[in-house]
Amino acid sequence: MKRPISLTAVPILFAALAFGAPVHADQARVTEVMTGLVQAPPDAVDASEMEGWFEVTYGTQVLLVREDGRYLMEGNLIDIESRRNLTADRRASVVSRILGQVPTDEMVVYPAETERPRHVVTVFTDVDCPFCQKLHDEVPALNAQGVEVRYVAFVRAGEGSSTHRKMAGIWCADDRRAAMDRVKSGGNHGAANCDNPVMEQTALGQMLGVRGTPAIVTSEGRIIPGFLPADQLIGELEGQ
Repeated sequence: MKRPISLTAVPILFAALAFGAPVHADQARVTEVMTGLVQAPPDAVDASEMEGWFEVTYGTQVLLVREDGRYLMEGNLIDIESRRNLTADRRASVVSRILGQVPTDEMVVYPAETERPRHVVTVFTDVDCPFCQKLHDEVPALNAQGVEVRYVAFVRAGEGSSTHRKMAGIWCADDRRAAMDRVKSGGNHGAANCDNPVMEQTALGQMLGVRGTPAIVTSEGRIIPGFLPADQLIGELEGQ
């Protein structure tokens, strides 16, 4: 799984770009320059809303590169008129797309009780995280108010830990929701006797920028870190 590139040597990279001889002022040139610079092709190279610049993405990292391949900028591009953070919007769209590739049958899903969900959130959870337990206590209220909650695993203690064994047991259970409820209430986790995506999902969370749990991801790809009670979370989802 591809990780975001490190730009700790940005000044050196600027110098390398500055001495490159522009060939074509277009998308192909930017792709060529960035592939040589990072030793990996970008995931995407798209026209930026800033004329003469391209958005280059590696994982969830969004960079701006001038069309002639000479200059690179790291940071947020803000549209002052609309008050939009264009870079954050782009990053969120990438998160949404990547997370949308995870099959729901590899998650633990608590469906909304309404005919159609008002909102869908994907939550990176750790069963030994106290604030994850607090959020889990809010799931019935969220479901009742039309929010579907989809859990994916994020093992903070790492592979081979007791948390890993507990979460693998949940994902291997015939009834994952019942197993999740039981383990988050301090009960037995069952046997981890199947191939499961627990550590793969943890690596995905790290790649998406998750640093702690719970991490709530909206359907638009916005990451809301930490615990929120049901009413406050719904307010966040509805832009209040």
